[in-house]
Amino acid sequence: MKKIEVNKRLQAVCDKLQWSVSVEESHDGFRYEFETFSDYGQDVLQSITVSDPDDESEIADALYDMWQDFDPEAETMLWVDSEGKGKNGAPDLRECLADMDSVDESLEEFWHEFRNYSDAECA
Repeated sequence: MKKIEVNKRLQAVCDKLQWSVSVEESHDGFRYEFETFSDYGQDVLQSITVSDPDDESEIADALYDMWQDFDPEAETMLWVDSEGKGKNGAPDLRECLADMDSVDESLEEFWHEFRNYSDAECA
């Protein structure tokens, strides 16, 4: 089975999971930005930076870190006031937390999909 380009694999995973991806070269490597919408319509933007865009394991490790570094509770607190009421159009505390928990699950799924996507699925 022919090995595919890492970026093609990454794009296939994004397409499958309904994430958009953009990449640009920066002073410290290649910055990938991933964007999607949460179940409640929250714009979700996450990014990774890698030194080698052709290094599948470096990208997989960065995606793993992106997932592990996501803190649903901290993200929730950005969207609720001190009484747990949503601000800027956000729902209440319980709904915001459920929404951010689903984002956390999406990031985990993204990492698993990238690691396990076969060349045949990307063709």
